Amino acid sequence: MNAQASASTPTAVKVMAVIIAVLTGLVVALVAGIIGTAIGIGLATALGWGGAGFVTATTLVIVIEQALNLL
Repeated sequence: MNAQASASTPTAVKVMAVIIAVLTGLVVALVAGIIGTAIGIGLATALGWGGAGFVTATTLVIVIEQALNLL
């Protein structure tokens, strides 16, 4: 597809795509934090794992959505 397909995507679809990316990142962060705490690495490190998981998952979903011309 080309840039025209992205320009014709409705705003509501773009907003929903970003919300889906953020919610996916939150789920990954929560799971990473829970796993980190469960194995006993400490709260600070578990929070770091959660933050890294959030950034990574959110970025990945946004890149995929851009490849599908949703953004």
